[in-house]
Amino acid sequence: NAAIPVDTHIWRMARAWYLPELEGSALTATNYAKVGTAFHDRFGDYCGWAQQVLFYRAAVGARRQTTAASSTET
Repeated sequence: NAAIPVDTHIWRMARAWYLPELEGSALTATNYAKVGTAFHDRFGDYCGWAQQVLFYRAAVGARRQTTAASSTET
């Protein structure tokens, strides 16, 4: 429940919603830890579940944008 894998989607969301001070910085080991801490502070013992829900939201949103862009090009 408490593991927070940080990929591109989670990194973008974490900077946009929880850690705006990291905007423009790279995902270093230190910043990876900051994301995990931010999720744990925000969601407690359910931070791993929250990460999964947010990852799904980002992935579906990206897919919808790609599909919408393809539809307007044809």
